[in-house]
Order: sequence, then structure tokens, then C-alpha cells
Amino acid sequence: MALMHLPVDQVRQHHLQSSIDAKAAETVAIEYKRETYGGNDDARAEFLADVSSFANTSGGDLVIGIDAKDGVPTAFTPFTGNVDAELRRLDQMAQTGLEPRIQKLPMCAVPIDGGSVLIIRAARSYNAPHRIIFKGKNRFWARSSARKYEPNVDELRAMFTLAPQLAERMHDFRMERVAHIAASDTPVRLLDEGFLVLHVVPFSAFDLRPPFSLQTAIRHMHKFCPVGVNSAQDSRINFDGLLTLSISGPNATKQRAYVQVFRTGAIEAVAAPVVHDIAKRVLWYLKAAPDAPGMADYNDRPNHANG
Repeated sequence: MALMHLPVDQVRQHHLQSSIDAKAAETVAIEYKRETYGGNDDARAEFLADVSSFANTSGGDLVIGIDAKDGVPTAFTPFTGNVDAELRRLDQMAQTGLEPRIQKLPMCAVPIDGGSVLIIRAARSYNAPHRIIFKGKNRFWARSSARKYEPNVDELRAMFTLAPQLAERMHDFRMERVAHIAASDTPVRLLDEGFLVLHVVPFSAFDLRPPFSLQTAIRHMHKFCPVGVNSAQDSRINFDGLLTLSISGPNATKQRAYVQVFRTGAIEAVAAPVVHDIAKRVLWYLKAAPDAPGMADYNDRPNHANG
């Protein structure tokens, strides 16, 4: 039972106990450690290999303070030392022993009976691959199932090219979507020909991962409000994913704005009358105050929002 669905600072003893009770074996996303890493060179190198293998693959948690037999957790073995000092030590090891550095490496201590369990979360890195530079070791690590391994040349080549490929795919997605919108090829008809287009595209949208869960988007539909409204007035599932609309009702043949949540996790927000509204407001200002020195007092003029 992986813990990645929880923010690392929200993991509690009962979550860890559930993993033990369920005999949730180590996977590509979690590894158990009976005790913390020592201070000698071999232990430091092992820690760096574990952290970088997660970051170079799909991300995961190092859980220190749980014993495991053949990868299956059996019991707590709590850390009883100074947790703040230990987390600082581990963080310092990671910051000085890997190149490039892993920018975000959340760590926390989960209080349990008799001490603490330490969790180090190494998320999937899009600045990979990270190599060990401690003591001149110069080694790369990846992870498959419950073990780490040194990737071959082809795998390393794929790691090095991933980030540029993702940037190119995002650019192509943006250009393609803007072209469709400019050609009025949109999920719904819009009220105007002037558009405000916003795209929010997570890295994972173009990574080789399972599709984004539309059920998650539906549960949080209130977060996908079309531009200019406080809540979506209508919604539907379409071929691309979840669509939320600014106008509801059977007579709403044209929409002022929409949000398309794609199955990849990318989000497209389009508002149609924005440019037109701004133009009307500017024309009103010029007609009403042609000799005004500037726009500084525009917001103080009465009824400017009504155009």
C-alpha cells in the first residue's frame, strides 16, 4: 500500500499500521528500512542510490523505522534519536551527494508508540537523471518493482531526452489547441470572436502514466469554474474529458466561457467576450474623458464596468 496519495506531512501512524496489517509489499513506489542510514561512506552511498533511483524513475517513499521480510513489512522498529537532527543530516547528504540536486525532497517524522518513523519522499524528477557524485562514484540508479538497478545506455539516453521531449510536446499541444480555437473548433459555440485562452499543463500530461482520473475532476468540479463566474453553471463528459460551462439551460446555444479538463490532466480555459468587453470600456473612457491625463483613475469612474 503506497503512501504517495497522501501529502507526506499528513501520514499518520494508522496509515503505516494499515500497510503492516495488509502486508503491503515493497513496490516501485515504496521501500522499508529497519533503521536509518549510518554515517560511513557505504551507508551514505546507499542512501543516495535509494533516493536517486526513485527520482529517476516514477518517485516513491523511503520509510525508515519499519522492518520487512522479503519486502513485506512486519513490525515497527521506531527511530528513537533526535528526529530534527536526523532529517537535517539526511537532507544534507542528498543536497551534497547528487547532481543535479533534487530541489524538493520532503521529509517528515511520524510519531508512533516508542519513537518515530521517518519518511523521505523523492518525487518523480523532470530534471533527471540524477547521479551520485559522493566520493567520485559517478553512478546512476533507477528502480523497477522493489529493487534499484543501474540503467543501461538506452535507458540513460531516454532519461536525458525526457525533459526536452516534454517541453516540445507541451508547445505542440498549445499551438494545436490555439489553432482549433481560432478556427472555432471548440467543444461549444462561443459568443464572441475575441478569446482569452489559458492552458495549465502538468508535466505528467505527456508522461507515460495512467490517464488522469475524471472521477477526481468530477468530485472537485467546483475548482474548474469558467472565467468570470463563481461556479460552473453546467457540465458534461465529452470525448476529451470533463467540460464545464458558464451558461446553463436548453436554450444556451452559445457560451461565454468554458473549461475543458482533458483526460491527460491538462486544463483549457477559454473566455470569449473578454477582448470585446475591454475594447468597449476603453472606447467609453476615450469618449467620456478625451482630455484625461491617463488611465490611473479609470477604476474610480462610475459605471465603467457596464461599458
